[in-house]
Amino acid sequence: MNVVEERQPNCLVTLHVEVPVDRVVREWDDVVDEFKKHASLQGYRKGSAPKKLIESRFAKEIRQELQRKLLDSSLEEAIKSKELEVISVLNVEKIELEKNRPLRFSAKVVTAPTFELPPYTGIGLEIPAPVVSEEAFTQTFESLRQGYATYEPVEGRGLEMEDLSVISYSTQLDGKPLEEVIPQAPKRLLAGKNAWIQLKPDALLPGFSDALLGMKPDETKSFELEVNAEFPIEELRGRKIAFEAILEGINKEVLPEWSDELAARILPGKTLEELKALLRQRMEDNARQTFESRKRQEVIDHLLSQVESEVPGHLVRSEMQRILREIVEENQARGIESAELRAQEHEIVGLAEKNARDRVLGSFLLLKIAEKENIQATQEDLSARILQMSQRYNITVPKLVKDLSRKNAFSAMREEILLDKALDFIVANATVREPASDKPKTASAA
Repeated sequence: MNVVEERQPNCLVTLHVEVPVDRVVREWDDVVDEFKKHASLQGYRKGSAPKKLIESRFAKEIRQELQRKLLDSSLEEAIKSKELEVISVLNVEKIELEKNRPLRFSAKVVTAPTFELPPYTGIGLEIPAPVVSEEAFTQTFESLRQGYATYEPVEGRGLEMEDLSVISYSTQLDGKPLEEVIPQAPKRLLAGKNAWIQLKPDALLPGFSDALLGMKPDETKSFELEVNAEFPIEELRGRKIAFEAILEGINKEVLPEWSDELAARILPGKTLEELKALLRQRMEDNARQTFESRKRQEVIDHLLSQVESEVPGHLVRSEMQRILREIVEENQARGIESAELRAQEHEIVGLAEKNARDRVLGSFLLLKIAEKENIQATQEDLSARILQMSQRYNITVPKLVKDLSRKNAFSAMREEILLDKALDFIVANATVREPASDKPKTASAA
């Protein structure tokens, strides 16, 4: 069998295969003989019809069966002959199949990336120890009161920083309502009616709070603000927005005093001291989780920095779509409007593509390390993973197993387990030390 290998970017390989005529004839005769054994034709006993008649009557079916057998086996042999690690077969085309001629076809396959494994044990990491500072604890603890704050009107003075203003405003650009000129602008910039805005340097737009300082209720003020070069809506960068604002009122946040009663409102059944202890424990747990996550990410980043390799384009595209969905869902949960995301589409897509390539190459790296270290995904590992999923999604194990079987998901699960175990192995063999600095760093968690 003759095989010509044609390598292309993104781990694509086209194989041009030619199967010798004698093999085609032999396989052809075998297929015809099988049809003859089972064919029932009028005037002939089963299995006694002439071979030429069988070939004529079942020409299409014989060709299909022969093509299936020859293509499957010869493609597998072609892949082995070129020592390719094939992930998937994209297509088989240009098929030339006749009884007394060689079989010719071309197959485009996706191969695994080829690279030399860099050293992966003893990787040195510099990561701050998972310590919760008193400052971080106090800040987080004090923030618990804000959900129980009350607001009192302020009289006899103008607006000050940190006040909660009740304000109505409209905006214009070049003498026209901003909504008409830039309809994709964030809604909060277009107008506000009795909007509660706390005066902070970054409220609405830089300079907005400063422009309102000193205003008193029922006072109206007009001012312009220039949009900075980092604003997400490109059409607004460097342009001046005209504001017309009327102050409806001033409120001041009043935080309740700490007490056992307040602690019980925040966490029923807990005293103030118990609340503090539980919060500190939670922050320390989060700090340790952040520390462990950072170790895992940094060893992957280190390995990726040591490897240059193409990766399969279709895997990158698939992973990129998943990352983009994650970005959209995360930002929507944070209240970021779709218009802002569209305005940053170019940057977001570029970042998603890079992260997708890193994830795909990182997976191949870990799988290669797992193979070298003989790391296995055992049945016990799979059972433990299924049990975790069952508890997380509140679904019975039998139903989950049935769903996973229907989706053919067990292979992917085993691969995920391999990736996790390989990464655990690398992290366990890494060395971690504090970053060199004059002052010890602390990690905080909320």
